[in-house]
Formats: sequence, C-alpha cells, structure tokens
Amino acid sequence: MVTKVPHTRAGGRVTFDEHGAIISFVEKGTSTESGWMNAGIYMLERPVLEGIPTGRPVSIEREVFPAWVGRGLHAFPVTGKFLDIGTPESYTSAQQIIP
Repeated sequence: MVTKVPHTRAGGRVTFDEHGAIISFVEKGTSTESGWMNAGIYMLERPVLEGIPTGRPVSIEREVFPAWVGRGLHAFPVTGKFLDIGTPESYTSAQQIIP
C-alpha cells in the first residue's frame, strides 16, 4: 500500500505506472518532494516470502522490494490521513491520537 505525502523523506519513495506496477522503490531518502510513500502494509505472495534469505537479518524495504521491481510488485494507492509509527517519537505521538 502506498499513500500520497507532502515529502517522502521519512519513508520509502515509490513510483509506479498507470497499471500500478512499481517502477522504483527507494527507502528513506532525502527527497523533499511530494510523492507516493510506502505505507507499510503489504500483501505478498508465497514466491516473495520464499525468496527472503534466512539465517540473517533482512530489510524487506531495502533488499526484497527492490529485487522484485519489474517482477510483479504492484502498488495499491490509498488516500487519507497517514499515521507514522516507525520511530519511537512518532509511535509516542500516535499513542496520544489512538490510545
């Protein structure tokens, strides 16, 4: 799932074509441009999961998703308020909104 944000610096910037096929996936960059950001909600088919290396820590955003660009990875764009809980600070703020 991807969501439109004023700047994509805090999350993965995702670009996709008119059919939703992901063209690029860049995790937590320095972009100050608006764009589509990885919303952190995924629906993955078994081949993607089976391709994740075992025996070591793996970043799905930095390793798995970029490897699947052009191989069936699609974005599902949504609109609405996005609540980030990816850092201790943002998680604390979210607890004040959703107890």
